Formats: sequence, C-alpha cells, structure tokens
Amino acid sequence: MILYYILILLIFILLFLCFFYRIKEGKYYENNIISSPSYGKIIHIDKNFKLNNQKYILVSIFLSINDIHYQYFPISGVINSIKYDNTGKFKLAFNYNKSKDNEKVITTMKTDYGNIIVQQIAGFFVRRISTMISNIDSEGVKVNVGDKLFDVPELSAR
Repeated sequence: MILYYILILLIFILLFLCFFYRIKEGKYYENNIISSPSYGKIIHIDKNFKLNNQKYILVSIFLSINDIHYQYFPISGVINSIKYDNTGKFKLAFNYNKSKDNEKVITTMKTDYGNIIVQQIAGFFVRRISTMISNIDSEGVKVNVGDKLFDVPELSAR
C-alpha cells in the first residue's frame, strides 16, 4: 500500500515538472519592435531606474508557478555583458521591493534604440537561472528578438 502512495506522489511530481518546463511555440516576433520577454504579469514600471550611472526604463514581469518560465530576448542587439549576481536572497518574487535583493542575472545590450538591461530575478521556488550564452564569451554576441534568453529555470536548493 505504501508503494502505491509513493507511485502516486512520483506521478504528481512528474506531471508538475512537465507543466512547469513546458514550451509554448508560435510566439510571433517582429525585428523592429520591443517584445515582451516572457509570459507573466507586469508588477512594476520605473521610468528612472539607474544602473552604473545610466538611466533606464525598468519593466518588471512576475512569472507565477502557472506561467511558462522560458524567457526570450525582447529586442535584437549586441550583448555588452552578462553578470550573474549570486549574492542575493531568495524572497518571494511577486513583491518587487523584496525581490530586487534576490539573486539575478543582469544582461546589458546595445540596440538600435539605445542600451537596455534585462534582469532575470530568482525567487523562492526558482532559485537558479542558467544563461544560454556563457558569461566569459558573451561580449559582442549578436542576438535576435525571440532568441531564448536562458536555457532552463532550475528548481534547486543549491
């Protein structure tokens, strides 16, 4: 009888992982516009976000457990740098003021519209972000709108 419950639990975990790591095909991207980098809900917009003494517009999108967790480059351009900040915490991501202290990957890009930053912030459940492009050889890499921004979000406890 105990094996039956273990089997049910394993099937439930497998179904959850299949749901969490699903990929939705068919999103249309146009090269001359900025597109949403993910499926989720906008939780914060800051028109005066500053990083390294430069001003940016910050749009924060929260991905709930029900959202597709693959993310894409929002615009075509050239990567300036990819920085993995692993000094942060793992607070709940739906609260912007708390999640801005979380572990994150910061990708800076040069585009036809100026410099942009894409931040991927880890949360309580998704604790690690795997980038598609290595941090070492990322400078100068050309990317197109809709290219995958990272490989697979990782559910881990380190």
